[in-house]
Amino acid sequence: MLASGSCKTRLLCSARELLQIIHDLENGLGDNERWTNNVHSVFVYSGDDLNALQELAKSLVPEAEVTVLGPGDAETAECRVSNEFDDFCGVMAGINVNRFIFNADVYLLSNTNGNSIPIISSGAGVLFLKVEYQGVPVFLSTFNDIIDIDTGNIIEGKETIEQAGERIFEHVIKVASGEIEVSAVRHGQDDFIPWKRGVSL
Repeated sequence: MLASGSCKTRLLCSARELLQIIHDLENGLGDNERWTNNVHSVFVYSGDDLNALQELAKSLVPEAEVTVLGPGDAETAECRVSNEFDDFCGVMAGINVNRFIFNADVYLLSNTNGNSIPIISSGAGVLFLKVEYQGVPVFLSTFNDIIDIDTGNIIEGKETIEQAGERIFEHVIKVASGEIEVSAVRHGQDDFIPWKRGVSL
């Protein structure tokens, strides 16, 4: 999904999709100058592909490793929001959440030294971090089920914008009728937003 700003584009995609973009850029199939000049930032969610998350983490931070916490471990983990990135985290900077509840597997990144900045961490790993790829800030979320509708098929050429729009419309109707639950409800999350409202990337 692309969101255009005044001059540059903000990209929202899964780990698998960013891996494909990086592969294309590094193998001469993409336009590196266009990437650097036209992409403002990238927000990446892991999706349901653990292998893609592991490969992407290694591409961005070579020493990184991914650990999987089961729901029981995740329920007792403490979350910390960094106080070293105030312009991004805003009023949430520096807070600790004593009980982190998540009813599914949680992915943690470890060994994320170098050019990465941990934004949200828990125990021995990082849940959300900032890293740069060819001068473009990449915000990587390891949560595997935070996106209810993935339109990455458009980027991959497997679906048109119109087809994705129809799928989104049908999904909204199913949610409104109670046929399906959004991921936050399904996992019993009362989400908080660790950054300022509005565009702040």
